[in-house]
Amino acid sequence: MALTEERVRRVTKESFEALSESLKDGSWKVLLPGKQIVTRFCSLAGINYGRFVNMYLAVCEKNDFEPLRDIVSIFEQFAKCEDAEQGAQPDAHASGADAG
Repeated sequence: MALTEERVRRVTKESFEALSESLKDGSWKVLLPGKQIVTRFCSLAGINYGRFVNMYLAVCEKNDFEPLRDIVSIFEQFAKCEDAEQGAQPDAHASGADAG
């Protein structure tokens, strides 16, 4: 299949639409594998990956940016669900149930 101007326009439009949709539903993480992209960038730029990550986190901290906010939020929700489930568990002693 030849690379024509029309094909480039179509592929660009389809790719943009797919990426836009993936940002809405969270699937962008599959389309854009961050670790592999950053690893490749560091390799090409001659920067140690660990140093890059430390620099990135330092900039995030300095600018009050929480790169793991989504993950922290998920675990907070898990904790709330667990607390709610434990609170809903009937307590035999508190309900006045008598074993004898």
